[in-house]
Amino acid sequence: MQTPAPDLVLRWGDPRVRQAEADGWECIATSWGARLTLDPADSDSLTRLRHLVDRALQDGDVLREVVPDDVPQVLDLDALTANDYPGGVATHHDPLDEPAARALLEHGRLWGVWSGNALVALTATRVDGDRVETEFTTVHPEHRRRGLATAVKATSVLAHAEQGATLFGTGGADSNLASLAMNEAVGYQITERWSTYRLRAADLTVLGRVSDDELNALHAAAFGHAPTSIPWTDRLTTRSLTWVTARLPGGGPLVGFVNVIGDGGAHAVLLDTMVHPDLQGRGVGRDLVRTAAQDATRLGCQWLHADYEDRHAAFYEQACGLAPTRAGLLRLGPNS
Repeated sequence: MQTPAPDLVLRWGDPRVRQAEADGWECIATSWGARLTLDPADSDSLTRLRHLVDRALQDGDVLREVVPDDVPQVLDLDALTANDYPGGVATHHDPLDEPAARALLEHGRLWGVWSGNALVALTATRVDGDRVETEFTTVHPEHRRRGLATAVKATSVLAHAEQGATLFGTGGADSNLASLAMNEAVGYQITERWSTYRLRAADLTVLGRVSDDELNALHAAAFGHAPTSIPWTDRLTTRSLTWVTARLPGGGPLVGFVNVIGDGGAHAVLLDTMVHPDLQGRGVGRDLVRTAAQDATRLGCQWLHADYEDRHAAFYEQACGLAPTRAGLLRLGPNS
């Protein structure tokens, strides 16, 4: 199977956008860049930033600049939140290791909030030519919606302004509404936007034609087991409410599949969601589930059920929109 083309990031208004969309590239994320111009002599602006800091801190919280001895806590917080950065390649955050964390301190500055002995908020900056750029800002999940991201970012602006900095830059994903609100509160204004495009990975078809051999091969590849001889087509035509296939563009090989069964009324159940390993992580599984949900809705279903392991929770709950709920399971036989 061919290696997927890398994502394409284009600035809004770029004339290449129309051609990319015509060639099968799909927008998967939008991102923005923002600037803040600050006059160090503007006492009102400085007072407003200090107020943002003061109102976010609770009794016992400590906001200070990060020092080398704090690196282990920096790594712990980063590992906890590394998967929380939304958007595409334009807003990607590489998880830190110790050399990377120490490099941030060597070439830039970091500020954090400690609640008790735990580092719960962090922002990192670096000087890039005539402006101060924010590398990233993150907050412990249990301490969000307290204004801590705003506090550490405002503190970084104040600290650099004391050294004469007047121009600041930052960026983020359009889907991260909390980040947009935080940066607006600090005073940043959006100056540019980009779209991240991904070449359409697969063509989806409701009730697409498929053979037993294709589905057995895909199931073995997706779940990492030896090929079997399951009579898929018989099961689909006699027991399924609907199903969705995914093939490489142009009628290529089968690379994804999801099955849906129903109770004849309001309830539908997802089964056998599978994507070839070479295409995993490219939105094929998400699109399969969403398309299956749309078709089940068309057929009159009101609820879509799915059982999944904890390691797949992010896929089903965040990417596909399912809500977690309690369920029961009874094994009926050793080969069931």
